[in-house]
Amino acid sequence: MDPTVEDPEPYQSGGFISHGGWNSILESLWCGVPIMVWPMYAEQKLNACKIVRELGLGVGVTENEDYIDGQDLLMIYTNGGDLVKSEKLEIGVKRLMDGDNEVRRKVKQMSDTFREAVMDGGSSFVVLQQFIDDVFTEIK
Repeated sequence: MDPTVEDPEPYQSGGFISHGGWNSILESLWCGVPIMVWPMYAEQKLNACKIVRELGLGVGVTENEDYIDGQDLLMIYTNGGDLVKSEKLEIGVKRLMDGDNEVRRKVKQMSDTFREAVMDGGSSFVVLQQFIDDVFTEIK
């Protein structure tokens, strides 16, 4: 997903392999693209756990089989597990690309929620407008 492309949807893919950075996650969810998270360092490991285990919006990639159910994912990532065999990647990609699964349904639902929030009258739209109004009130 290229941020220079005005409307990335025509270029949409069936899945996205990401390091788990927050911008990549938000772009994937905005476009309704399921994520296979392969974190490397910093907050990416926490993001991966949140996306895979807590929210069910992606598939994790580790050498340990537990990633399939998202159990103890943070411990696996924290203990190092950056080296992943191709067989494990294949399992993750197949799960990610399954056209009719719970992850794909949840990602679509989240994408719809994101879009509603920024529309006229949506939650983000309203809160931003309130903030702007407050700033201008304080300036006067």
